[in-house]
Amino acid sequence: MSSRRRYYSSSSSSSEECSTSEEEYSTEESELSEEEEKINPVIPHLKDIVDIKPLNISPPNLPPIIEQKPVVEQKPVVEQKPVVEQKPVVEKKVSIQDPRAAFLNSYSFLTQGNTQDVKPGEEVVFALNSCVPNKITRSSASGIVLPELGSYLVFYQLTAVGAGSLVICLNGVEQLHTIVAKGPCCGQIISGTIITTEVEDTILSVRNPKKANSILRLTANEGGSLGVSNHITVVKLE
Repeated sequence: MSSRRRYYSSSSSSSEECSTSEEEYSTEESELSEEEEKINPVIPHLKDIVDIKPLNISPPNLPPIIEQKPVVEQKPVVEQKPVVEQKPVVEKKVSIQDPRAAFLNSYSFLTQGNTQDVKPGEEVVFALNSCVPNKITRSSASGIVLPELGSYLVFYQLTAVGAGSLVICLNGVEQLHTIVAKGPCCGQIISGTIITTEVEDTILSVRNPKKANSILRLTANEGGSLGVSNHITVVKLE
């Protein structure tokens, strides 16, 4: 009986010790919990986390990634000029520089010792052509045909003895504004002028004026042993 009591008493004492140790442990644990809350109040205690499972989140249906081509640098746009309508080609008018222009060059040649007398009212003879004429022709040894209406450049030169004068005639009519003259000494008569025709196929000639006082004598004595040529040149200007 006494042994049982001892046993019980020892048991009770041990139980008291256990209860005391549990109380102390719980006290310490509560103190630790308070300290943890002070340190990090936001994070919950591990004991409060219950059965955390991973979330099964499927990725969204995104379009496939397309490889982008490198950006090509664009050239600056050049402003195009408006297309200019071309005008139709107009046939070039014949001028004095154009080889197709109407022209004529005639002459007479006097050898040494020969002369040619031109009486008042008579025409000077230019019997030969120095080149093939174009459109302008000769009607006689002294007459030149101007086929078209328009203006013509007329140039002539002669060598004469004594005083005298010359005038251009159109269809036998003396053009007084074209009179040229020389003195009594030997020398040349030179003329350059422009005349205008009013009718087609006008006949041009160089004349000793009807009212002249003397015969005009053309000579070759001024040319030495080679002789002298007397020339007339006619060119259409338009």
